[in-house]
Amino acid sequence: METKSHKQLHIFFFSYMVQGHLIPLINIARLFASRGFSTEEVGLPQGCKNCNLVTTWEMNRKFVNATFLLQPQIKQILDKHRPHCHVADTFFPWATDVAAKFDIPMILFHGIGFFALCASLSVVLYELHAKLSSDSEVFTIPNFPMEIKLTRSQMPTFPKQSSKFTMLFKKAMAGGETSYGFILHIFFFPYMVQGHFVPLINIARLFASRGVKSTLIATPLNEPLFSKAIQSSKKLGFDVDILVIKFPAEEVGLPQGCENASLVTTTEMNEKFIKATFLLQPQIEQILDKHRPHCLVADTFFPWATEVAAKFDIPRIIFHGMGFFALCASRSVALYEPHAKLSSDSEVFTIPNFPVEIKLTRSQMPTVPKQSPEITKLLKEARESGETSYGFIVNSFYELEPAFADHYRTVFGRKAWHIGPVSSANKAADDEATLHQHECLNWLNSKKPNSVVYICFGSMTNFIDSQLLEIAAGLEASGQEFIWVVKREKNDKEEWLPEGFEERMEGKGLIIRGWAPQVLILEHEAIGAFVTHCGWNSILEGVSAGVPMITWPASAEQFYNEKLVTEVLKTGVAVGAKQWGAGTFLDVKKEASVKREAIEKAVNQVIASEEAEGMKGRARVLREMAMSAVEEGGSSFSDLTSLIQELGGIKTTVISTPLNLSPSPKPMMTLPMETKSHMQLHIFFFPYMIQGHFIPLINMAKLFASRGVKSTLITTPLNAPLFSKAIQSSKKLGFDVDILVIKFPTEEVGLPQGCENANLATTREMNEKFIKATFLLQPQIEQILYEHRPHCLVADNFFPWATDVAAKFGIPRIIFQGLGFFALCAFHSVALYEPHAKLSSDSEVFTIPSFPVEIKLTRSQIPNFPKQISMNLNRLLQTITGQCWGGRHGI
Repeated sequence: METKSHKQLHIFFFSYMVQGHLIPLINIARLFASRGFSTEEVGLPQGCKNCNLVTTWEMNRKFVNATFLLQPQIKQILDKHRPHCHVADTFFPWATDVAAKFDIPMILFHGIGFFALCASLSVVLYELHAKLSSDSEVFTIPNFPMEIKLTRSQMPTFPKQSSKFTMLFKKAMAGGETSYGFILHIFFFPYMVQGHFVPLINIARLFASRGVKSTLIATPLNEPLFSKAIQSSKKLGFDVDILVIKFPAEEVGLPQGCENASLVTTTEMNEKFIKATFLLQPQIEQILDKHRPHCLVADTFFPWATEVAAKFDIPRIIFHGMGFFALCASRSVALYEPHAKLSSDSEVFTIPNFPVEIKLTRSQMPTVPKQSPEITKLLKEARESGETSYGFIVNSFYELEPAFADHYRTVFGRKAWHIGPVSSANKAADDEATLHQHECLNWLNSKKPNSVVYICFGSMTNFIDSQLLEIAAGLEASGQEFIWVVKREKNDKEEWLPEGFEERMEGKGLIIRGWAPQVLILEHEAIGAFVTHCGWNSILEGVSAGVPMITWPASAEQFYNEKLVTEVLKTGVAVGAKQWGAGTFLDVKKEASVKREAIEKAVNQVIASEEAEGMKGRARVLREMAMSAVEEGGSSFSDLTSLIQELGGIKTTVISTPLNLSPSPKPMMTLPMETKSHMQLHIFFFPYMIQGHFIPLINMAKLFASRGVKSTLITTPLNAPLFSKAIQSSKKLGFDVDILVIKFPTEEVGLPQGCENANLATTREMNEKFIKATFLLQPQIEQILYEHRPHCLVADNFFPWATDVAAKFGIPRIIFQGLGFFALCAFHSVALYEPHAKLSSDSEVFTIPSFPVEIKLTRSQIPNFPKQISMNLNRLLQTITGQCWGGRHGI
């Protein structure tokens, strides 16, 4: 009992000064105290100590003023007593900031039940009562589990209250959003180009629709585009907003207002644009420091964002803008570099370590010689930042590319959530649906179903005149009706069109110069084919609309996306593009690479051939899958739920309190069956090479596997047969448990060949060499962690270096001791206090200090270091002692 007090959790309870708040919070404090926690009720001010004594609005205003003046005293007592948590009444909104100054959680006490909390939050969010014509008019509480009707006269509306009380109420609401365990706040930071910021805006809106406070970061030029896109979400009461930062265009020599990558027209401008994005780091740090979100979702092209998020102890999640197919393909190509060994750009290679056979040529790859040093450096740093980021958000759905989603997560070990198609998820609130009727939609209404070809190459592809001329000629020769979106202004000399083309195509074809409502066009029943540059957003929009595609990749990962559409999904045909960079400022050839005959053939193949019906049927099936994925219970809906729950768990976990208290274990979350397989947790188990250690750890790996975890045991050749035999029964039951074999360096340290188990070390000298050999295993462990990317490493206590290795890969290392709690506590106490060091003889008795019960030992009964002549063993034990109570994730 004498040592209990200095380990006791201490909580401050600060109640509002009225019986309805005081009494329940006093009872809560007593309840905590009855469970062994030290609690303290903060005292009331002198004089008017209870708002029951307040009898007028004027007195109420003064009383509210007085509660704000309590802040310095609360700071003073928190500084003096240093509790571990502060529970404060909702009417002390400033208490959240005060608690944050002392790095302790602040928990709100409302004094009302869940029904009233939900009702008041819904009323405040949607303010339906504000639109009523009279106080007696009835309204229904919106977004509520059941139908509840009220009148405005039953509401505590602001006009009835003093301005000071109104201010208090509003601040209480705001304070609740940042208190411990309340509303999750995520920053979304997209790259400055339409193909990246449009989906990330939709992702921010999607999170906001699920109760997350979403803040988008934009630059002045792009901000109006962001604001327009989130209007419908804000009208629905979703908490999504924008923060504007300055883009340093002039600092790097770009023209003023060059804040969007679509305005970059040369390699030199592109290098400067990339340089400018790196200069954004200080501003991002500043707004993170000011607003303190709980997570940063940043585009892959901000590699420095991972380190910035780490400074504020929040996770950084990467948004790539690609699907799983392209992510896996690009990862395999970057790892194995199969194209580097080819003799020519036209030679074919197969993507290695890939779920299906996909062939490409070097000319279709964004190889280094085609790119500036700035781009090469950016891509390298983006890959490296991905190694230490928290995970990846992918705008896709599982049913579209299941093998590649599994491959990305299991083979490459990436933590990723599919939450798309985000344009479909936001369809109910889509801004395009509220646009006035565009002339093209009226034009489409006059056409037969599946008869019109839609042609659009995105915001970054800008074909030269000769290529546009070939497109026009190919469309005319096909005889099919079309809508063609081009990045050209209307003028007298349009050399990119055949003479008299628009006159001949009147009624049959429509050219749109500039922007077009692509989603609405694709969803129109008249559209029968989509000629696309294979940007991932366009692919998803085509899939969601159920439209077959004619693929014409130009840059980025678009050649990968073409293979997905034409060879895996089989919902389109390739037009025959062979050159990466064609149609961009990186195009050095400046010639039409695809001829009119190929365009004519591809269009007719998708619109009018025998195989067209098969493509249309498969496209329709994918459309239904896309719609189901974002509905409640669908794969994307469930993955988003899991991510929000996980981020909420991170936000509400107390880490490293002054007493190093461990939170209680959370119940295992059961995922929906359809999402379990591709969200599998993967753990490496690395036991020491002796039966007393590896038998229990093998059983632990089997136990984890029985709960749906992918378990991989690491062992050496001599021990592998013992491991294989032990896991046979689990494998027969279908549990995912396996073995990886690494070489044990016996010869390198002078041990006999085959000496891979500690029970074969029969002398002190052999034991020293065995220990030395275990330290030499580190490079092999790093290599297999790099290749397999597990989510956690459970390593034996006798591998102290494993903690640093796991940290390199941004995963937790958990220690397996092989001891029980009694021995762990005894060992720790003896190591800390060294009571045996003060004894005069080995037979003298001592009591283990700071121990729950009285236990007596003699020095002869403990493994005292002086008895151990081996310096290696001495060093190992000291290292282990340090790691056990230091930088590990758990035991």
